[in-house]
Amino acid sequence: MTSPEGYAAYARILFPFVGPNTRVGDSWAPEEHISWHALAERNGRAFHPLVEEETVNVGSDASDYSVSASLAKEQLATLLPILGRHTSSTSGWYLLWEGYGDLKRSVFDGFPTVSHPMRNYYLLSGPLDAFGEFPEDPDYWWPDDRAWCLSGDTDFHWAYLAGSETCVNEVLDAPVLDAVRTEPANPAHFGMGQINPSPQD
Repeated sequence: MTSPEGYAAYARILFPFVGPNTRVGDSWAPEEHISWHALAERNGRAFHPLVEEETVNVGSDASDYSVSASLAKEQLATLLPILGRHTSSTSGWYLLWEGYGDLKRSVFDGFPTVSHPMRNYYLLSGPLDAFGEFPEDPDYWWPDDRAWCLSGDTDFHWAYLAGSETCVNEVLDAPVLDAVRTEPANPAHFGMGQINPSPQD
């Protein structure tokens, strides 16, 4: 898990599965987004805190679905107002992995960096509502008052939210966010979702 300890509650917010493009007349229909919960139910799999994409995306049409690399627009439209209600700050901090391929390095020259055993990040600060303005979703994001922290990793198809019970419960209650309660002790690695059969079984 890549979330700071010491918060009252935690949630894992899953990026949606994206279905194949379909043509309608002379144009393409919008991509179909399907939640992990809905896909697990469709395929007779359990949806649980350590669920893995490989164990719910099964069956003859599994190759038609891939997982989004970031929060979907409809998820951001729901999540950002929730987080805004649960902080008194209007500005915050961002950690952006310096290894993203489409970053213009010259733009970040002179900014401080933060070293982590796995990755190095640019440390940025600015308005709290600037999250969606980055070329890639920041890997860590928190307000000045540290009321919550949203975090993730380029290798994960989900984000973690650490915050108050009230904040996390509001996220869990929003179906579009496809969130599940978790805790810092829960790992994030291949094979963590042992409730469902593995793809090799």
